Amino acid sequence: MIDPTLVANLNKVFVAVPDLSVVLSSSWRVLLSLQEVSAILRHHGFVGILIDKTEQLDTVGRGGEIQEWLSRHPECEKFAIVDDDTFDMEEMLPFVVKTSMETGLLSVHVDELVEKLK
Repeated sequence: MIDPTLVANLNKVFVAVPDLSVVLSSSWRVLLSLQEVSAILRHHGFVGILIDKTEQLDTVGRGGEIQEWLSRHPECEKFAIVDDDTFDMEEMLPFVVKTSMETGLLSVHVDELVEKLK
């Protein structure tokens, strides 16, 4: 169910921002290990590096989980969030590139993501 065109779009971000790393905050982090997700994505041509995943916390939404990860990693000076649902990310909206579940990461999102990360 991984679209190679969308993986290619994501890879364009890594070409434009070569020192980029990924922290996984999607539901995949709960279902699979970081190594399993990385292997699946690599199998489909992903060139990026997954370095970590956010903790699943019962008291906060994903926005809070991302904020918690950032608070433990002050070395992370720039970041962007790619998500199709921002219901619990009001404080994080300046950093969000909002995609659609139906279309995924399109070229317009790639441009926006690169702009936020440069």
